[in-house]
Amino acid sequence: IVGFSKKAKLDNLHASRHIIKALNSFNIIDENTVMVAPDVGSAETVRYYSRELKKEMAMIVKERDYSKPSTVVSAQLVGTVKDKNVVIVDDMIATGGTLIAACKTLKDFGAKSINVAVTFPFFNGSAIEKIDQAYKDGIITTIIGTNAVWRGDEFKNSHPWYKEINITRYFGKVIFEINHRNSISAMLRS
Repeated sequence: IVGFSKKAKLDNLHASRHIIKALNSFNIIDENTVMVAPDVGSAETVRYYSRELKKEMAMIVKERDYSKPSTVVSAQLVGTVKDKNVVIVDDMIATGGTLIAACKTLKDFGAKSINVAVTFPFFNGSAIEKIDQAYKDGIITTIIGTNAVWRGDEFKNSHPWYKEINITRYFGKVIFEINHRNSISAMLRS
């Protein structure tokens, strides 16, 4: 996007500090937690969480069928999740297909509980119904999402598996600093 705009200035904001605070405040992180990258693309992000939270890390390596959307042919696990409380960290949930497949893989490898933290809980198509079923089946314990995709109280009350992090002050502060031509570097590190 940056390469196509001559006037717009773009900054890559991330909600990692907010997600870490939420994981701790919702008592999801404990001595038995392992952070899991659901695919190779999210490995660096999960490595950051693993370092910050001082927790072990594991990763799912998937083989996809690109002729069909969100279709995983096989999945292998690098690391150990047996009898562990797993936290999957990813950027978004779209249809939920790959997430649920990853969670089933982790359950097959002996994960005790599976919690998910994402910045963008889009829940496209039938994602909500799939996640509702995965929750009922004991595959997913909790999904934490930011209000960058707002769900609201009615949604949270209807879906006990969903917890929302409010990041509006963060966005507001970034917009304020940019409009006053101040640096946001310190905010992005904290």
